[in-house]
Amino acid sequence: MVGRSIAAVAVAALTTVGLACDADPPACTGPFVTLRNPATLACVQRQEPSLECPDIPPSPPWPACKHPCEAIRAEGQCRGTAGCRVVREQCDVFDDRCQREGPFIGCYPVGTAEVAPGACVELGAVACGTRDDCGAQYLHGPDCPQTGGAAAAGPTGAGCHFSFVTCFDELTPP
Repeated sequence: MVGRSIAAVAVAALTTVGLACDADPPACTGPFVTLRNPATLACVQRQEPSLECPDIPPSPPWPACKHPCEAIRAEGQCRGTAGCRVVREQCDVFDDRCQREGPFIGCYPVGTAEVAPGACVELGAVACGTRDDCGAQYLHGPDCPQTGGAAAAGPTGAGCHFSFVTCFDELTPP
């Protein structure tokens, strides 16, 4: 009988502890931002640190999505607009055809990090994205539509990812 009582107390204690451990932490209601990942061109939603959740790491220095630069549809106009950079598709690799009429994917804003020094061709995706005198080339992923429609709009993030290939000087595009 004593053995059963001890077992019952142990089960009750474990159940109570289990309930306490299963309690959800308070939800953070701090601000959210949507940033464009310079490695994939996909928009990513991030939560910013707040008083309720101070331990959330700060967002990367990526540019915001839906920036006015993205409304520019001409490569020449993008090249001449401060704070914007040219993004092109590298579509001459492995007999791959461009998904649009030309290699211009779109115009995107520069990031918020300190401007990276050095020649454009030496920069990676994030550093390239800090300079409006540098453009970037990307390969479209196998999950992207092959022609027209959504392909002409560039990466969607949900079903079409691009991958950074190289950075180039906007004055002498590849």
